[in-house]
Amino acid sequence: MTAAGSHAAGASEPRQARKGATVRGISWVPWDGLAAVFVRIRREGPLDLVRIFSLVGRDLHMGGMVTSHGGNLSVRQGKRLIITRTGAMLGHLGQEDLVSVSLDEEVHPQASRELPLHRAVYQSTQAEALVHAHPPYAVALSFSCEWIEPVDAEGALVLPRIPVVEVEDPIGSQKVAQAVAQALVVFPVVVVRGHGSFARGKHLLEAYHYTSVLEASSKILLLTRFVDSMG
Repeated sequence: MTAAGSHAAGASEPRQARKGATVRGISWVPWDGLAAVFVRIRREGPLDLVRIFSLVGRDLHMGGMVTSHGGNLSVRQGKRLIITRTGAMLGHLGQEDLVSVSLDEEVHPQASRELPLHRAVYQSTQAEALVHAHPPYAVALSFSCEWIEPVDAEGALVLPRIPVVEVEDPIGSQKVAQAVAQALVVFPVVVVRGHGSFARGKHLLEAYHYTSVLEASSKILLLTRFVDSMG
């Protein structure tokens, strides 16, 4: 079972909270039970949100979907958003790696350079979270595809069709912000050619799920093409 799958399983059958472990009145749960209580925990304070960021960042790094300092994460919080700082190591996130900024034009020198894109997505969609990763198989496919269409059963069910967009300046530009935001109005995940994926969700775990399914399906699709080419 994938990491995302194990979290999903924990979401459907939350384990009993550890004895004596509470966070502002909410019983704490093991990592694989976080999805079931994510929305409640997210309202309780920044320290709890740090653990969610840390979980998703760690799994992205361990899954090979970001390099040591690649990718970024964010969540919407009312009229503000919380985003990872520029140069943050997603596999080792701490409270000092998260930056709070308004959904408007506030400039923050420590925020990820992809901040304009995250803002554009929140202003254009109902997304509550955004995961940006550099999944290698999906990026490899993006050079030759306009769409990534999974051939495996899980991929076809979760993400039947993933758009690939191309812009002249794919990192931190207004053009990529507009292209990604427009695609995420319709699709839960989009791939920027030669750069990486952006997935929206009701929370970070859902956006991570879409990202992991995208990468697993891209790997299967490439392996299938390789096998077919061998005759």
